[in-house]
Amino acid sequence: SSCPRVGWPEMSHETEEERLRNDAQARDRMAAHMSAVEAAEARGETGDRGAWKWAIRQRIWDYLEENNIAADPRPVHHRIPNFVGAELTAKQVEKLPEFHRAKWIKVNPDRPQ
Repeated sequence: SSCPRVGWPEMSHETEEERLRNDAQARDRMAAHMSAVEAAEARGETGDRGAWKWAIRQRIWDYLEENNIAADPRPVHHRIPNFVGAELTAKQVEKLPEFHRAKWIKVNPDRPQ
C-alpha cells in the first residue's frame, strides 16, 4: 500500500515499506544523537539545547498510541502526529481572540501541522 503526501499531489506516493525504512533510519539517528547528548551531560558538559524535547516528545507519542487517539499514519513516533479530534481543535483555535488579533497565520500543508 502507499501513503499519499497530503497537500503535495505532484509528489510521488511513499510506499509503506519506504515509510517504515525512513522511520527506522530517523529513529536510529535520533537514538545516536540522544546517546551523545546524554554522554555529554554525564560529563558535565552542556548538552543540546533541544535535547529536553526528546523526553516530552516520547511521552506524547507513547500517550497517543497507548490511548488509541493517534490518527494515520501510524505509528506516530518520530513524526509530527495526527490525532483524533484535530479538526475540532482547529475549529476551537479559530475562536480564540489571539487568533483573531494575529496579523500573520502560518499554515503548513501537512495535515498534522
